[in-house]
Amino acid sequence: MAEVRNYCGQCSGAWALAGDFNTVIDPNERLGANTRQADMDEFLDCIATCGVTDIAATGAYYTWTNKQEPLTRVFSRLDRFMVNQEWMNQFPNMMAHFHLEGLFDHCPCTVGNCEIGGGRRASFKYYNMWGKADDFIPTVTEQWNKNYPGHKMFAVIKELKALKPALKALHMSCYPDIKESQAAADLKKLSVARDSFLS
Repeated sequence: MAEVRNYCGQCSGAWALAGDFNTVIDPNERLGANTRQADMDEFLDCIATCGVTDIAATGAYYTWTNKQEPLTRVFSRLDRFMVNQEWMNQFPNMMAHFHLEGLFDHCPCTVGNCEIGGGRRASFKYYNMWGKADDFIPTVTEQWNKNYPGHKMFAVIKELKALKPALKALHMSCYPDIKESQAAADLKKLSVARDSFLS
């Protein structure tokens, strides 16, 4: 990882760090074999030092397999496409796709604009009114109290990811007509502006 840190220290502007890193960052990224916490901690420290993060990805989750028989087969997420914040700012729609491994033990990866394939996924938005709902605190507490194994930082990330659908469900149950209400309010403003202009 020292070589990676040195490489990152020489980079400026928008840049990416991709390839086979030969380790995982969470126990859930390996099936069929144990993980070493020391290796994961070193990799996580390297990622933090370099200031990079995985871009959105589709396709195969486990990007490497030892190609052995089913009872001794190991799957790991060893390959990543990570970028710095400048890259995210300049190329916000880029997405990685990991294809099936085929004849090789690693999955090939292609990177492209996700808008070409049918549009960008809508970003998650937090509404302040959720905090006033009776079920808000119980909903957040239920998701936050789940026990996720692995490094603390990635446990927090998983908790936040689990919280998104829970908050969306809360939104639908407490404020199902919010979009219609907003549309009606906007229409009323337009009507008032039109009448004011015509008078």
